[in-house]
Amino acid sequence: MRRLAAVLFPNFELLDLAGPLEMFGNLKQEIEIATVAQVAGAVASVQGVSLTAEYSFEDLPGAEPPRTRPTLGPVPPKAQQ
Repeated sequence: MRRLAAVLFPNFELLDLAGPLEMFGNLKQEIEIATVAQVAGAVASVQGVSLTAEYSFEDLPGAEPPRTRPTLGPVPPKAQQ
């Protein structure tokens, strides 16, 4: 079985995550989905809804150790309309 890691970051767009996860979630016999973030725990979307990262980048099972520690830069503010 393959594993898909969905990366959560502060102020992510719910639809950008929910759409692909719905599609991959229909392949339950082939793909196991895990959520990951810089730190495991709640991550707030731009809409204010928080999802839980099951793992941090460092403790994701089956992941190869990174050559350098992953970091997230500042998230750009939402474009003004």
